[in-house]
Amino acid sequence: MADHDTRVSAYAARLSGVRKTFGGRQVLAGIDLTIARGEFVALLGRSGSGKSTLLRLLAGLDTPDEHPSDSARANDSARANDSAPTSASAPTTTAEPTGAGVEGGQPDGSGTVASDAADERERSTAGVEDAGDAADRQPVATTTARPPVDVPGRVSVAFQDPRLLPWRRVGHNVRLGLRRPDADEVAERTLAEVGLAGHRDAWPLTLSGGEAQRVSLARALVREPDLLLLDEPFGALDALTRLAMHRLVLELWRRHEPAVLLVTHDVDEALTLADRVLVLADGRIAAEHPVPLARPRRRADLAELRARVLDHLGVSAHAVA
Repeated sequence: MADHDTRVSAYAARLSGVRKTFGGRQVLAGIDLTIARGEFVALLGRSGSGKSTLLRLLAGLDTPDEHPSDSARANDSARANDSAPTSASAPTTTAEPTGAGVEGGQPDGSGTVASDAADERERSTAGVEDAGDAADRQPVATTTARPPVDVPGRVSVAFQDPRLLPWRRVGHNVRLGLRRPDADEVAERTLAEVGLAGHRDAWPLTLSGGEAQRVSLARALVREPDLLLLDEPFGALDALTRLAMHRLVLELWRRHEPAVLLVTHDVDEALTLADRVLVLADGRIAAEHPVPLARPRRRADLAELRARVLDHLGVSAHAVA
């Protein structure tokens, strides 16, 4: 892993009483969850149960509802600030714009980098956060209260849709937002790790579904995440390609040792890959199933645990045998 501030802790992510409401419907109703560093966790649940919402909160792509106690603390802080003495001549400062480290950017006449806006739009389209921002965006605690969403390290996401930019070659898609002088070399090395050596100059539209998903994984891994979020990344793949991707993900997980949260509808996939399987229902973690078996795992050895997981999902094991 890169040498960066991860506020060294025993966990890669921690949710405390997290709530989220959309249009008056409570999707998450007080989620408490800790993911240990290097742990592989799978999250199951019916459609609309809030799996992707939880993942987006961990990724910093959305924010949880404010808890009543948060409002009380904010009011207390405001009252304290109102009563604090102020300086009559407090100096003001303005951050100077800089183009340092911006890929391909050239300062314009105002001293800003002309490519910044375009670069930001491309990262937004691809669902990619600027490398380095993940740690920076975590709120700095100003009280002893535990933040509802605490992710102390770098975060990367791979979605079901690879979200590759068709007007950018594969290598550029992988290093999108990666601001370091050796970005090209890192991207090429990571492409080799996912079995796509020599594909740097290929166009996304020439790739198969499995290859495109490998590029998406490479783009996530190139950021050296402490927490890798996988939002049903294999759902659109055929059965054989999916099995190959399972093996690849496990190999990359062992090599890089990030914590992983895999959102999936596939019970067998969850039990094959994860250390722990969670079931989300009615806005809460309804069940937790450790998987105390060495990998690779045989389906026959998972039969009893599979039946219990299906039962918590409200599905008969006989109906899907």
